[in-house]
Amino acid sequence: MSAVDVVVPTSASSALFLLDEPEQEIQAHALKALDVMADSFWPEISPYVAKIQALSEDNSFPSAALAALVSAKVLFHLGELEEAMEYALSAGDLFDVTANNQFSLTLRAKCIDEYIRVQVKRFETDTKVAGSSSDAAELAMPAGLEKVVDRVLDDCVIRGEVREAIGIAIEARRLDRVEYSLDHGCKTSSQRIGALKYCFDCVQGLVAHRAYRGEVLKLVASLHRKEPEPDEVS
Repeated sequence: MSAVDVVVPTSASSALFLLDEPEQEIQAHALKALDVMADSFWPEISPYVAKIQALSEDNSFPSAALAALVSAKVLFHLGELEEAMEYALSAGDLFDVTANNQFSLTLRAKCIDEYIRVQVKRFETDTKVAGSSSDAAELAMPAGLEKVVDRVLDDCVIRGEVREAIGIAIEARRLDRVEYSLDHGCKTSSQRIGALKYCFDCVQGLVAHRAYRGEVLKLVASLHRKEPEPDEVS
């Protein structure tokens, strides 16, 4: 075999066999292999997902986060998106929200939607919107969800996707993140002016709650006044 030859696995059976070993180091090695193979061999791995889930929930297991990530990938391919999101959140930083693959893009979007849902419910409860009532379960923020959304917003700013970050932040009632996106994502006054105009347009199209709409517009006006030539903003 030449130095450039690559061995392509044809089965996950060897890695699955290692999961039954008592040594945690061997189990961790198996999970690393399964993580790489999950997208291709998930039908073969799926009968073992309960065992992998158990490892992810074992606080004494050093590679619990990796087990959670493998569980999330298999559950994703099984169509169990709610449970897949739960385990992706348990994977912490191992869940790469910047990856350009179906697993990451789908769960990233699902995390954003869930975060916005909870944030809106909390805002409505705090401001006592007429007709709104929420139980504790509806108001509970899943562990790790806000951190994932913050990572998504950071990635948007780094990539120069400031308008996407602003749109998400406005819907999620995160004015701190609106301001952060403008401050760190816009390099010139012209870019900030364009982003402020986009904020204004988003408020008109996305925000039905009058009090919150007023808060966003107040922030836009405040940031607008800081610009060297604020009259450029309509």
